[in-house]
Amino acid sequence: MSVLAKYAFLHRYLEFLQSCGVPDPGRYSQPMGNAYSEPHRVYHNTVHITFMLDKLAEDVKTREIELGGWEQNCVMFAVWWHDFETEVYNPQVKDNELQSILAWEDFVDQVSQTSPVLESYKTPVSSLIHCTISHTLPSPIPDTLLTPALISYFLDLDLAILATSRDIYAAF
Repeated sequence: MSVLAKYAFLHRYLEFLQSCGVPDPGRYSQPMGNAYSEPHRVYHNTVHITFMLDKLAEDVKTREIELGGWEQNCVMFAVWWHDFETEVYNPQVKDNELQSILAWEDFVDQVSQTSPVLESYKTPVSSLIHCTISHTLPSPIPDTLLTPALISYFLDLDLAILATSRDIYAAF
């Protein structure tokens, strides 16, 4: 990954944290960039996250999906954190998503030491990430703030690259 691409990725995350009111967001952006730019990551990398964020933005703009601000932020946090895994991401192990949930919740707890701005996202985002383990709609829905449509959209978003043309997928 080029320095410019990594900077753009980190800057996008930093701007998102700022828009959510996270105090001192700069201290949280570097670990995100480091995690997703690990050289052994093939699918769960900065390209995957950027693709998901771009598709979400386009879907909101074209009204493919109608989300309120809180819902959109929930999906965005889930996008950023669903494949995070604080240690070295290993596609061969089966608990990467669970480790990502723990990392997400630890992040919220760290931010909450100075500001409660992320508390309302903690459980719903954890639930969205958990749904990526099986990529199925859970029954019952694990969080009353989440709708089946929102969960389904997030799961589709995670796999959306697979529905693109061969040329786009090959470039991915």
